Amino acid sequence: MHAYSMVVVLWIGITVVWVAGAMSAKQTVRRQSRESRRMQLLLTVAAYFLLFSPLLNIGILGWHVLPNTRTVHGVGLGIAVAG
Repeated sequence: MHAYSMVVVLWIGITVVWVAGAMSAKQTVRRQSRESRRMQLLLTVAAYFLLFSPLLNIGILGWHVLPNTRTVHGVGLGIAVAG
């Protein structure tokens, strides 16, 4: 299995644990306002597209800081596992 696939599996596992915890958590007493939540969601989606969209892989956003090697993949996997 490639390092990328392992990281995807880790994120799926984290998501499952998070959803299970959210289902059993107490209801919140105070909530975030809708406007604040929308702005947070908008910024998160924008950040996701800046990082992962191949359409925006131009200029400085397209630069690779580290080489595409097994060693770099292994170190990235180790960091993901370490949390």
